[in-house]
Amino acid sequence: MPGDPKECRQHALNCMLLAKQTANQESKQTFLGLSQSWTRLAVELENAQALLDTVNAMDTIRLPERPPPDKGDLTPDH
Repeated sequence: MPGDPKECRQHALNCMLLAKQTANQESKQTFLGLSQSWTRLAVELENAQALLDTVNAMDTIRLPERPPPDKGDLTPDH
């Protein structure tokens, strides 16, 4: 899957450091917002990967096959 949560967290940290270093309040708020966005992206990537892992695990589980229904079972109940 594209995207690396660790890389996103590193970007978040870099934005946090830039926010601490700047004296301009508008820039500070921009960097803080970017940091939050990178952190959210990391969490979303982790959740997506967990979902994919679960789906892939389910694909490996074989359910017993059911026999086809009798033709008499296909008639509607009236």
